[in-house]
Amino acid sequence: MSPTETGLLILAGVLALAVAAYVAQQIENQRQARRLQLMALRENIRRASYLLESLPPQFQTSEIRQVIGATINSFWDRLLKLENKAENRAQQEAFKQQLAQPLPATPFPAGSLTLMPDRDSARRARAQLRELGQFIKQQHDRGELSAQAASLTIRQVKSGYHRVTVDLSILDAIEIETGRGPQVAVHQYRNCLGKLRSIKGGHTEQQIANLQARLATVEAQIERAERDDPAAGDQDDSPAP
Repeated sequence: MSPTETGLLILAGVLALAVAAYVAQQIENQRQARRLQLMALRENIRRASYLLESLPPQFQTSEIRQVIGATINSFWDRLLKLENKAENRAQQEAFKQQLAQPLPATPFPAGSLTLMPDRDSARRARAQLRELGQFIKQQHDRGELSAQAASLTIRQVKSGYHRVTVDLSILDAIEIETGRGPQVAVHQYRNCLGKLRSIKGGHTEQQIANLQARLATVEAQIERAERDDPAAGDQDDSPAP
């Protein structure tokens, strides 16, 4: 074999090794990209499922459940295209069955001034609604949710957020009444009633009625106090510090 032939043979071997290394690297890159896609999809499924499951049923409108449910199913469909395992198919089917279950009825608590039972529950619900709104906006920004669906559900999320914020203000009014008396609390109650009336589509009728009754009681207490001590009337219209 001539030196030229030997050189060509060596060069061919080097090229073959280079091609093999390139192909191996491409396969590894594709494997890594697939792994990252699977991780991202699983994280999206986990986050969206948590948002839906942890949100109090009072705020899970049919539109919110439909949009978030469809989003989660879309994530599952994409994941199955990458990893079509029986375990993944079973998890998606379990989610579909869970989504099809009707939510328990959540009537407004009888005699209550607030939708949430306490301050911690109200703060937690408000944080969950805020995160849900951010998630819906992100899905729309990524082109995975239509403008119409995003607009409708974000309005409902904002309505729930305002509702819980009013709850916290009412709890403040109750605390003010207990600690400083009805004359100071009456202004807070009136402010809460106005905000509650401004919430659209939140089924606030019973809460408004309960708050009106509480406000009427507080105003009657103030009137009695003024009759018993006319000087107390000078404090009625003074703003709360």
